[in-house]
Amino acid sequence: RVAISAFVGNQAGAYLPNRKGLELYCWPSPTGTNPKALRSLRRQGVTAWFSPRLHMKLYWASGRGAVITSANLSTNAFGQGDLKEIGVLLPAHALDINRVIKSLKAKLVTEASLKQLQRKAPKQWKYVPPERERTTFREWCQAGKHATPWSFFGYEDDSIPMPTALKKEAKKL
Repeated sequence: RVAISAFVGNQAGAYLPNRKGLELYCWPSPTGTNPKALRSLRRQGVTAWFSPRLHMKLYWASGRGAVITSANLSTNAFGQGDLKEIGVLLPAHALDINRVIKSLKAKLVTEASLKQLQRKAPKQWKYVPPERERTTFREWCQAGKHATPWSFFGYEDDSIPMPTALKKEAKKL
């Protein structure tokens, strides 16, 4: 499993179930990546890598699929920031994840690199709030914890059928 996200916000862990064994690639930008959140993720079994000038967002799992999206790993993108995000789900084999990773020219995150990022980090990164309670997408919509509802757009062709589970869930909403 691989998560590539330009920025990693305070609550990134809330959007990463099953963290152990996950590889996370991000940009060591002091205004977009929270060093304390990265430390927390590393303690939970995430292997983190820094890639300068990284802007892509890709979430990939073998046998499950790849989501290419505009959403960073942040609450701003995944819920309460009122941002308009979009993503496309593809079969995992639709892209060569090893080729993508190689192109990043990433370096393993170390305590020294986190300290360097921490020194440059803005004051808002000094505190990492407790992880928010996880809810399903449907519960989130029903609870009204969002400024605007999400929109689902389905696209399918002969080579990439829309998963049945997604069709069923979209009809419920």
